[in-house]
Amino acid sequence: MRNSLLGVLVLLCSVTAVMAQPAERATTTFEEALLAKSRTMQTICCRFEQTQSLAVLAREVTKQGRFYYVQPDRLALLFDDGDYIRMDATAFAMKSGTVETKRKIATNPMLKQLRRLLAGCMSGDLSLLTADYSCQVEAEKGAWLVTLRPLRNRAAAHVSRIVMRFDAEDLLLDELRMEQPTGDFTRYRFYEKRINEPFDGALLEWRE
Repeated sequence: MRNSLLGVLVLLCSVTAVMAQPAERATTTFEEALLAKSRTMQTICCRFEQTQSLAVLAREVTKQGRFYYVQPDRLALLFDDGDYIRMDATAFAMKSGTVETKRKIATNPMLKQLRRLLAGCMSGDLSLLTADYSCQVEAEKGAWLVTLRPLRNRAAAHVSRIVMRFDAEDLLLDELRMEQPTGDFTRYRFYEKRINEPFDGALLEWRE
């Protein structure tokens, strides 16, 4: 009986190890491809669509705009209606309606997560994505699907799951969805992407 139980445990461990290998290979393949792509990228600009689902509004709110990124960590989301979010590694400036805000990035957990995610995707530094999260990578037809789940209570207080979809050919981020424990979510879709094309650097400026 004892030998039988031992045999079952060994078999289960073997099956688990075999099942884990494809997932590990997928993660390694994706990481290497993303890093190689990011080495050639200094800037990116594209159109984006932001969709927010908020329980207090009982409906989804969608806005469009342009996204700009410059290595290593400066980025801007400029909405067509005049609102904006500009960020770097330490601070952000945001305009929503008539209200303008300038603060340290640490004061806004959701924006802090968004900056880390976008910077990690653009720079190829996955440590920015996985420091507080478990990471699952899956290869789909024409895409890589990356799912992050929080490991620590601090991250889990604000985010329950993050799902990112990358184009399999150019390794650029197509979609980012951040889900909150409340059921609310924010989704960004990126399109009409242009890499390493010049644009006015003043679009990212906000510091006095």
